[in-house]
Amino acid sequence: MASQQEMKKWNALALKTQMNPHFVFNALNAIQYFILSDDKKSAIKYLSLFSKLLRYHLKYDEAETVNLGEELRMLEWYLQLQKLRYQGAFNYQWLTEIKAKETQLKIPRTVLSALFEGAIEGRVFNKVDNDLLNLSMTIKEKAIEILLFYSKGFLQEDRTNLLVDYREDIMPWQEQIQLLNHVKSYDIKAYSSIIKDSEGRIIGGKTFLVLPILA
Repeated sequence: MASQQEMKKWNALALKTQMNPHFVFNALNAIQYFILSDDKKSAIKYLSLFSKLLRYHLKYDEAETVNLGEELRMLEWYLQLQKLRYQGAFNYQWLTEIKAKETQLKIPRTVLSALFEGAIEGRVFNKVDNDLLNLSMTIKEKAIEILLFYSKGFLQEDRTNLLVDYREDIMPWQEQIQLLNHVKSYDIKAYSSIIKDSEGRIIGGKTFLVLPILA
């Protein structure tokens, strides 16, 4: 049974992860940049996507769970917006089609968004183009298995120990998972690793995530 202090910690975390303040600040700066550059088409598209994200977070302000379909729709908006912000420096692919009835499955809120935010913002220090995110899903009876592959550009190449630094970079959402498991008694599992080629060179990374189906 979670203590009152732990519940307060979870509530504070949930509020913080709804919309990262740095993300909001960067989004507003990007809109300003497009306007000053007289790129009205990009500015309107960016503002439209940003507005959808804001409405989504306001709608699920106090929700602990969300429909899988709603969460994936939110991720689509987020990835489109970030792709526009980074001027097409990366691409993404959904490798699994979700059936209509599966979109109604309830999952813990904020976990997927935190995972993708960590991956996208992790590449801000890199100048590599044509980065790629691949997401695949397998729907089980009581859980959803998610596999996220990402190319080397999403790792911080300017550091000497990529494996250690990569784990440090994703720690915020891993801590969130630990807190959710403890406070809400979820059974979320997450495993991350670096991918190397036959010669031992780092070429990317992957994260395997298991989310419980809550309803």
